[in-house]
Amino acid sequence: MKGFAMLSKGKAGWIEKDAPTCGPLDAIIRPTAVAPCSSDTSIINDLDLPNVILGHESLGIVEEVGELVTKFKPDDRVVVPC
Repeated sequence: MKGFAMLSKGKAGWIEKDAPTCGPLDAIIRPTAVAPCSSDTSIINDLDLPNVILGHESLGIVEEVGELVTKFKPDDRVVVPC
């Protein structure tokens, strides 16, 4: 799968990542809109963390939920705040 990440200090772009696995308290969200914020720009400009995925604030659709998740189900539309 693709992820938008820091490539090197001062540079961001798309990388290939392994698909995530869903733990018992997790939900896998397919993002439909991602909003980079000031922490993302700080990471890109000030740190050297190659392959760190950016855009932690998003809208998306639940793809999978863990066995202990009770408030969400696949196909729910969700907001993922910081």
